[in-house]
Order: sequence, then C-alpha cells, then structure tokens
Amino acid sequence: MKVHKLFHPVATLIVCLALAATPAAAQGFGARAYGMGGAYTAVADDVASLLYNPAGLTASSFEATLGIGSNDFGELTKFQKILQKDYPDDLNLGLNVLGGVSLGNYGGAVAVDGSARAMGDCEGGPEFCADADYMIRYVVGAGFQAAGLPLDLADLNLGASISLLGGRRLSHTRTNLDAATYWGETVDQRAKGYALNLGARFKATDIVTVGLVAENVLSSLTWEGTRTEGIYTYAGDEPVGSPAETSLDTVKERLDTVYRAGVAIEPPMLGATIAADVASDGSLRFGVEKSFLLNRLAVRAGHAVQDDVRTTTVGLGFNFGPVRVDLAAGSSDGFETVNTMLEGSVRF
Repeated sequence: MKVHKLFHPVATLIVCLALAATPAAAQGFGARAYGMGGAYTAVADDVASLLYNPAGLTASSFEATLGIGSNDFGELTKFQKILQKDYPDDLNLGLNVLGGVSLGNYGGAVAVDGSARAMGDCEGGPEFCADADYMIRYVVGAGFQAAGLPLDLADLNLGASISLLGGRRLSHTRTNLDAATYWGETVDQRAKGYALNLGARFKATDIVTVGLVAENVLSSLTWEGTRTEGIYTYAGDEPVGSPAETSLDTVKERLDTVYRAGVAIEPPMLGATIAADVASDGSLRFGVEKSFLLNRLAVRAGHAVQDDVRTTTVGLGFNFGPVRVDLAAGSSDGFETVNTMLEGSVRF
C-alpha cells in the first residue's frame, strides 16, 4: 500500500506567526480561543461563547463568523471519501468547523469536529483498517445581565445554550485470506441527541473577570447502526462479494457533565489578557493575548494539559474595523505535526 507523508506546514506557520512554542495540541473551536490554549471560559465574548460560555453573548451587538481547522488542509477531501467507504491507503486527519451569528443577547451556530484514519499493518492482525467519526452540533443560546453596578463597574451575566447533536462512527478492517480474497468487516453507527450548557461570567473589576460553566448538564445521545461482514474477491478497483448485514443494538448514553472555572486578568496599561481555566475532567488551560498597534494586531499563546497530553498553541489576530481575521496553530509533539485554524468574522 502507498504511504503518503502528511504535509507539515511547520516552518511556514512559525514564520507567519513569528512565535516559538513547545509540544502540545488542544482541540476546540474558534481560532482566538485555540490560540489561547482554550483558556476561554472567562474571556469568551464572540460566537464561540455558545460553546465555551454562553454568558459571553451579552458582549456584542452583531457578529457573523466562519472558521475551519485541520492538521492537514490538503487531505480534507479524503474525509468525505472515507465516509462514503472509499478508503484511502494512508490517512491521519482531524478537522473542526465553526460558523455562526450572534445578534444582541442571542446566537446560533453550527460546529463540527471529526477525525479520520486509514493504515496498513494494523494492530491486531488486519492488513488494512480505517475509521472515521464526527459530531455536528446545531447550537442556539442566549445571555443576559443578571446584576450590575452603575458605570459598568461590575456585572454578572448568565447564559445558556442547547445543542442538537448528530454523530457518526465508521470502522473498517480487511484481513487477507489469500492473494485473491479477503475478509472484510464494516461497522457504521449514527447518533442523535442533545446537550444543555449553562454559564456565568462575573466582572468583579475592570481588571478581573471570572467565568463558570457547566457542560452537558442535561444530555442524551442514542446510537444505532449496522455491521457488514463477509468474504470479498479482488476484481479491479471494486471488490466483489455477498456480505451479510446485521443491525446493532441501540445504545443510549449520557454525556459526561464537565464543570469549568476560569479567570481573566487585564493588567492596567498593558493591553494584555492573561487567562486560566480548570475543569472537573482534570484539564488545565492557560493563555495570554497581547494587543498592538491600537488593537489592530493581537498576539496569542497558550498551553493545555489533559490526560497527560501537553498542548502548546500560538495565534495572531488582525482587526480591520469591523472585519477580523484570526490564525492559530498548535501541536502536542514539538510541532512535528500541527493543527492550524483560520477564521474570519464581521463584528459591529
């Protein structure tokens, strides 16, 4: 089987971002949040608030945003192919997409994250294996001010968002029986469900803001699927066989509830934000953002630790009046492989 090297745009990203970093790769949505290592619970004030802290929806009057992230943009077309069971020889791909609109205290977005892999010489014996999964979230939410002091000296904002979930898991293995035939098995599962997030953000002073979030306070996910297996004969590009298909048991699950607390500090005169998050799943996240050129340019860096995986991220933000462009990159292996994000937004 062919082995295609993944494209690693390390040098280009380092030059473009003009930042140095060490190992790690945080997953998440929104290039600004990603560039800060995901330490966004107390910072969120954009469409990504729907996912990080819906209480942040009170911060803007209108915003429309679209962003995409991947570890290899050149391989994205193969993601759809693997879902159509047209398996490539070699693949290791992750992606996420966020697009949405907020208007006043309300917002809606579509968020997608997924991964796909294909390889030969699989662990356990098969000569070839492939798998893919994704989750789509259709999110709506609202935030409002619950209490405040005159002159915006302090305030308490509360928010909630609900997601309709759609997911898919696909796995495929092949074990050669001889030069002309193989045993193939494909498991294809699909899910539907929902999840409710609650958030709060307390601006104690102009310097300190605290955020609290409960993810998946209410949730449900139902999986259904099929298993297809049988003996196939190689015949040109299309294998020939008469596989048997069986239905899998329906599985209902509840998503883990995760509690997050974050703090954001904006030291006077520095034009910077220092943020940190801690969560009940054991993750720790830290981030910093520094503005230059009258807030036309923002430089970001972050670090995340979860399940013994250490992630370092870096990012840039460009503000052109109401138009904003954000870039971010992150890695968990010393930038041997890199996740990158690009996002554009319009905000009034």
